[in-house]
Amino acid sequence: MRDALEAQIIQDGISGDTTVLGELLTLLTDRQIFNALSDELQEKYGGNYMCQNCGGGFFRDEMVFGDDVDLCVDCSI
Repeated sequence: MRDALEAQIIQDGISGDTTVLGELLTLLTDRQIFNALSDELQEKYGGNYMCQNCGGGFFRDEMVFGDDVDLCVDCSI
């Protein structure tokens, strides 16, 4: 079944329809998408958010945004 879906997504993409691919991508975290990128794109799109406690670079879904301070999920606990 996965092979059939992959073939359908490729065929849809060739015809310009990326609806299913777009819907599938919404199921992935930013980190999962990042890990699938080439090294060059990983360098370009690395973690864009900084935790104001530990200072690490994080993705949006790994952050908790507050009124006064933005923290990574680990530091917000």
